[in-house]
Amino acid sequence: MITIHNSVFNAKRFFYLLKNELFGTMRFYSIFLGIIGGLILLSGIMSGFNITTTDYSNFTGVIIIAGLIMASKAFPATYDTEQLIAFLMVPVSNVERFAAKLINTLFILFIASITTIIITSSFIKVISFISHGTALAFFNPFTLDMLQSFGFFIVLHSIYFTGSLLFKSSRFMKTTLSIIAFFIITGISVMTFMSLSLVDFFMKSFGSTMPNSFGVFNDSMNFPVLSVVWNIFLILLPIALYSISYIRMKKLEVK
Repeated sequence: MITIHNSVFNAKRFFYLLKNELFGTMRFYSIFLGIIGGLILLSGIMSGFNITTTDYSNFTGVIIIAGLIMASKAFPATYDTEQLIAFLMVPVSNVERFAAKLINTLFILFIASITTIIITSSFIKVISFISHGTALAFFNPFTLDMLQSFGFFIVLHSIYFTGSLLFKSSRFMKTTLSIIAFFIITGISVMTFMSLSLVDFFMKSFGSTMPNSFGVFNDSMNFPVLSVVWNIFLILLPIALYSISYIRMKKLEVK
């Protein structure tokens, strides 16, 4: 039986492990970042380098999808004994192992993608300024939309990251189907509660003397409160899922 048991964190060892993680995903990074940079250059060429827009937020969807694919493959499949042995035999601590996977699939991919967009779009904007005299405005990655996109990415990443440890095969697809099923069930539940609330409202509006058997939501129902609850849920969800992932990783073993 092989288990992970090292619990001492070492910064030098961690950065070495992170470097190995980067080397392991370098091919994926190169292809993906090349596609993003190529698309931006192609758009500049097709417009004759007469670029007036600085909004490249439409690329965030592609970045998120790529990040989720990486997150779903962050850990070796539990049924693949050879990969699992190689993963567990590396003499690093649980924290180092987990943090390296998390940083590589969450932060580095997003930062590298945004950096590629900044460099490529700036190159096009300079050419556009020289050839057409357009405004020399560069892409700003710190807008509210970009920050919200990153927050959305963190929530989804935590789900797929956990799925890479919970599912044995087809982890990306199974995690996606689980999310769809969750939203279907949640949507049906919310619609049911809202329908009952509307029935209760109309019963009261028309002076019905029937008992309030549909009072799932009462007159004090406050949608801003629900919004606050939802935002708190979105903050706590990644924390809970990453904690579950860490606990699950600690329990990995090969018999």
